[in-house]
Amino acid sequence: QGIQRIGTTVLVLDDWRRPQCLQRAWVLWEIYCTIVCGSRLQLALHPAMQTDFIETLQTSFDAVQTTLSALTLSDTKAYRVEDQEMITGEIRKSIGFMSLNEMVQGQLQQLFLEMAKRCLAEKMKKETTTGDAMVRLQRFMLQQNIATFVQERGNLSESEESLQKLHEELVVTLGDKHPMTLSCLNQLAVTLQKWGKTEEALKVHETCLLLRRLALGEEHVDTLQSLANVALTRSEMKPMTSNAWQLARESLMEAREKQEKVLGFGDARTSFTVSCLGNLLSSSLEATPALMKEASLLHD
Repeated sequence: QGIQRIGTTVLVLDDWRRPQCLQRAWVLWEIYCTIVCGSRLQLALHPAMQTDFIETLQTSFDAVQTTLSALTLSDTKAYRVEDQEMITGEIRKSIGFMSLNEMVQGQLQQLFLEMAKRCLAEKMKKETTTGDAMVRLQRFMLQQNIATFVQERGNLSESEESLQKLHEELVVTLGDKHPMTLSCLNQLAVTLQKWGKTEEALKVHETCLLLRRLALGEEHVDTLQSLANVALTRSEMKPMTSNAWQLARESLMEAREKQEKVLGFGDARTSFTVSCLGNLLSSSLEATPALMKEASLLHD
């Protein structure tokens, strides 16, 4: 009732990677009550930690996503055993730790996303004021990864619009074959693909593959990424005609062969392509024993 009357709970994190407060049972209880009451959850982070988060997001969205997804609330402790038993018991019988983790992770990710957007606005303002080329490059990187963050949060429309505008700016500023421009183009294609715009996504993936081949060469890791993306998108085309299925198979086999050569058999990206090829063979309209055997071997 106290949390509901106040209306806002401020979560103070000492470290965005491993926040100690999420290990405390009473903090868990207050977060739980905030969610149940429909109150607002806000985030407070030390400026040094905020800078570290922004620099990490600017460099690698995957690193941020992995860290935030690993945050869990199931191992909390309280000084008094009876307090801990009361809190964990109430959560287990009402919402459950799995659902609570999902809700808290979702809210934390949204709060971090809002923080990143504020920082992006500050970088844009600084760029306009100073004309600093390095600030512009940092802004490009941050802007793309924020768009990816938005995409992962499920707002595909906002992500597509942001990536489209950024790609147009990158083409003018850096050229259409610059690695950063091509990275943005690839992410735009992925966003279209996730949105179910398969034909449009395939065209963008094919353009990106062509430009990466010209700029980076056949065996560059980014070229291999685009090759695999083209193959996967072709395998998702609907309706899947016999000719389309054969083209998708050839694309996946080419991607698999080149990834095994450059990345190795054990690389996760190679394994994913092999799995996609197995799924394609299993879904064949002409499921011959030979195809089914090949699909089974790929899945193994």
